[in-house]
Amino acid sequence: MCAHQVVEACKDLDASVDVVLVCTKAYDLETVGQELSGCIRPDTILITFQNGIGNAERLAEALGGPSRGTVIGGLTYVVATKVAPGVIHQSGGPKRVAFGPTQPPATPEVWARLQDIEGRMSRAQIQVKLVENVNEELWEKFGSIITFAGFTSATRRTIEPILREPTAEDLMRRCATSTNGGSKSAHRH
Repeated sequence: MCAHQVVEACKDLDASVDVVLVCTKAYDLETVGQELSGCIRPDTILITFQNGIGNAERLAEALGGPSRGTVIGGLTYVVATKVAPGVIHQSGGPKRVAFGPTQPPATPEVWARLQDIEGRMSRAQIQVKLVENVNEELWEKFGSIITFAGFTSATRRTIEPILREPTAEDLMRRCATSTNGGSKSAHRH
């Protein structure tokens, strides 16, 4: 892994890719998977970064199964708003990514490659965390999204004004604690 490519279309990928970061909306995973299936090797690692549960499995299915690369789940922790076409305002959040297998344990070869990817991201000053089982992180974030989406929808405000009001912030944090407890419980079942 020496060079990198940033492409907007799968057809533009070099057929010798080692790692693919899939950073699209979840509703495009099947299309992206079908397009990628002709561009990757069996040893290609694909890390999918979307909100929600089951996206790595959806991508693996769209690719045609495990002989079409190793799909790893991932997620981002960023608070951002689209303010205009092509303009994103990043307003907060921990600004980090996490990734890891959805069906642990990874083979020693895959784990070593994931550690290498984590190291490269870290050296690029990306706050990154490689986890043994990404499902726990996914469920925890899912619980947070439920809280943030509920509050921003109910108040018709972005998160920034909510966090500036101590009463609203306190209520939202108490709901987040309750929701995350429920999401962790759901993951265990």
